[in-house]
Amino acid sequence: MTSKDRLPIPVSFPEGIHFEGLEKNLKGEILGLSREELETKLRELSKGSTEGAPTALGRLAQAVIDFLEVGIQERLEELKREAAQGFIKIPSHEIIDNLARTITKELAEGDVALSIGGLEVSIQDHERQSMILGTYAHKVHTLGLATLLAQNESKPGQGALKLNIALPLDQIMTVTDAKDTPRNRREVRAKTLDALNRLENVRLEWRAKDKAGRGEGDYIRWAMIEGQGILGDAFYITYGNIFAQAMLNRFVSRLHRNSWLIDGRIQAAWPLNIKLHTYYFNDRNQERGSYDRLSVKVILDWLSLIIPSEEQVRETDRHYKKRIVAPLENALNEIARVGVITWDYCNAKRSSLTAAQKRAVRDGDYSTIKDLYITFTITGADEEYEQDAPRLERKQEAMEKQAKMEEKAAQKALDKQAQIALSDSMLTAD
Repeated sequence: MTSKDRLPIPVSFPEGIHFEGLEKNLKGEILGLSREELETKLRELSKGSTEGAPTALGRLAQAVIDFLEVGIQERLEELKREAAQGFIKIPSHEIIDNLARTITKELAEGDVALSIGGLEVSIQDHERQSMILGTYAHKVHTLGLATLLAQNESKPGQGALKLNIALPLDQIMTVTDAKDTPRNRREVRAKTLDALNRLENVRLEWRAKDKAGRGEGDYIRWAMIEGQGILGDAFYITYGNIFAQAMLNRFVSRLHRNSWLIDGRIQAAWPLNIKLHTYYFNDRNQERGSYDRLSVKVILDWLSLIIPSEEQVRETDRHYKKRIVAPLENALNEIARVGVITWDYCNAKRSSLTAAQKRAVRDGDYSTIKDLYITFTITGADEEYEQDAPRLERKQEAMEKQAKMEEKAAQKALDKQAQIALSDSMLTAD
């Protein structure tokens, strides 16, 4: 039997099927077997299942049998992604979106990482000389906000906000796909504590500005996190009241569960993923039909803290493909690798590329790519959006109610004008 005849050995098994020790067990069973021998072996293993109560090994064996034709490695990875399908609700706010852009920016105490619309992001009282938030801190931050939303979503605007949340270590390990071993638990615990220490030092500040852009003295400064710690195997976070109110008084977006599998070394991937989700699930973009495409120029502007601008590259080495195109495509491909999106280039209104444009894209020609659009599909998003139909119906009802009120007010104003005109005409007649 040649190496070509042998099947690849799975690296990991699907969620819900993998149990401690099972992976090594099956690897030992299939090592070196041909496809036919493997199928026979797996059928023998699957007979260990009893009707209505399959054993772990039996279920795994049957799953492998069902998908032998497409190759074990590829299909098991696909199964794993399918098992993790679903979306986590997150607040949709420009603070979240813009903070995600600061992943690679090194902050010294008091430095302003970002200033948009009068809102500034900085760090304060940090023991180190400088700090980079990094992708992992943003993952923890987003998971925390999802938990904050979940425990305050049932009765929005009623009663005091529940500002204290708990993130169990097991939950973090699950969403980040960390295998449950003592070493991994120690590493995830240490990484999460470090992330919370970084996030606790982020300060947000809003300053009033005049028409010339000068500060007028009025400002509000607040912390995202007022306290954090760990008790046993759970991390506890206390969010600031002002920050929590800002997060919870906006529309709700979604984030694909596989987003937490994104490789943090692909620095532009996480902020771009956040952008694609908030843009896709925006009601206005859905109504306009533009929810699944963004221009390359808009995306590059969004990633300007990570990917250099055309002007910056022009003034240095002029390696547009290496410094602009490659990081952009690497980010999109990483989001696609974990099963969150599929994507491609297109022209305005989703029109296909010409033959010349396709050749230019293959060559990484920045002068062509910069004028194109990215069209993307978020896996399972259409179904997720449709499931939120009641919210959209309530929104439509509210819009219709508002329209009727405005129509009634307009009619009342017209009636008043007509009454005044009639009164004036009667006075004139007298």
